[in-house]
Amino acid sequence: MQISFIVEEIKIRIRTLAEQNNFDWFYKLHQVEIVRAAEDLLVYYPNANRDVIILACWLHDIMHYTAKTPEEIMQVKTNHHIDGAVKARQILREFRLPEDMIEQVAKCIERHRNRDDHTAEAIEEKIVAAADS
Repeated sequence: MQISFIVEEIKIRIRTLAEQNNFDWFYKLHQVEIVRAAEDLLVYYPNANRDVIILACWLHDIMHYTAKTPEEIMQVKTNHHIDGAVKARQILREFRLPEDMIEQVAKCIERHRNRDDHTAEAIEEKIVAAADS
């Protein structure tokens, strides 16, 4: 299965979740922008794995979209990087991506906040973290 197809499917899922839970404003203001920022950064890092980065950018805040109220989003926010990586693994396994690629995407998501014991190390992780800042 081609990555472009998987990215499109994930975009649809994220957009649908955003619309269902009244976070379409967050999708428009943040979700689309992080992907654009990552694309801009990739120009300077041609050896970085573009597929991993784009998948991670689309999935990095997936847990925000599961919240239905402002209170829930505050609860989700604390560990959204960890819980989001778990959710991303589940989603990406549905598409039968190679396990090493799934783990790279998950690490980008776990480390996109670049804090504590989840510091961005690989170039892909750093690009996702920088695009999200």
